Amino acid sequence: MKWLIRALKARNRAGRIAGKGRDAFAAAVYGCQLVSHYNTGIAFVVRHVGAFGCPEIRPIERPENVTISENDDYVVVRDGEIFELNKRK
Repeated sequence: MKWLIRALKARNRAGRIAGKGRDAFAAAVYGCQLVSHYNTGIAFVVRHVGAFGCPEIRPIERPENVTISENDDYVVVRDGEIFELNKRK
């Protein structure tokens, strides 16, 4: 029975960390959106990094056309707009 309690605690801990990673990613995208809205000369690529999806931000030259394929796991922020590929049911 001890192993079950430990496994449940580990699963809950991983869920909380993953939730914090999602929140940090959303906050990073929002911050990049505000910066690119006021300074339209720059754009950002925000990637999911690590096991829990924490953000990695890279500034890029402002692209004229944004192309995202299904294999890419990132978000492009340009001119205060977020470009991402969502899969929803």
